[in-house]
Amino acid sequence: FSHTASGQGWTNHSWLWGWLFWAAYDGHADFAAWFNLVLLVVLFALIAWNAWRVSRSWLATGAATWLVAATCHWFLDLRPHVVTLLFTALLLSTLDWRRAPWLWPPLLALWANLHGGFAFGLGLIGLCALLQTEQAVRRRQPLPRAAWAGVVCAALAVGLNPWGFAIYEIPFQHLYTESPFGTLIEWQAVAPSLDPRSYAGRFWWIASFTLIGVLRGKTTRFSIALTVV
Repeated sequence: FSHTASGQGWTNHSWLWGWLFWAAYDGHADFAAWFNLVLLVVLFALIAWNAWRVSRSWLATGAATWLVAATCHWFLDLRPHVVTLLFTALLLSTLDWRRAPWLWPPLLALWANLHGGFAFGLGLIGLCALLQTEQAVRRRQPLPRAAWAGVVCAALAVGLNPWGFAIYEIPFQHLYTESPFGTLIEWQAVAPSLDPRSYAGRFWWIASFTLIGVLRGKTTRFSIALTVV
């Protein structure tokens, strides 16, 4: 939580997460851990809800939720990217709401102050609007103006942070050769492995089960497109 490079700028894109967790820790040393646990419970409840909506099977829902938890448990410690996992699940759970585009701007504004993973949220709603547009054109229906308005307003709302639109530089920092992000596992390519003891192995096993669901017609075009991305 320190930055010792004299004269170098630092965009603390997780400042609000730091403030919230410090406030929790300042109340009692265990409160930060309990706070994180509550976020994880909500996260996996949303994952289970999404799995059940697609499969309508409690067995498939339980298996999918367990596999996801077993795969990402390396990343569930006290770190702000848990917010990105949570907000992504929240977006997926509410995409079919009629007024969902009204939710996107305030959610992305909050997200941009909690973690730099807000880029995943913009990508998700952008993909949703793109597929809705393709479907409307194919069926000769009105274009989804509300969805695109929500995407544009969300992109503008991201600028509501201490660094303004400069926050958009954060997702691209790992592309620089001197960036320390390159040493983190979540910024590296997934290795071609089926070893269930490793993150890469569990990831590819989940991808295999996802393919089975796609072949059985148990998912939507959006789910397929999102999985491919």
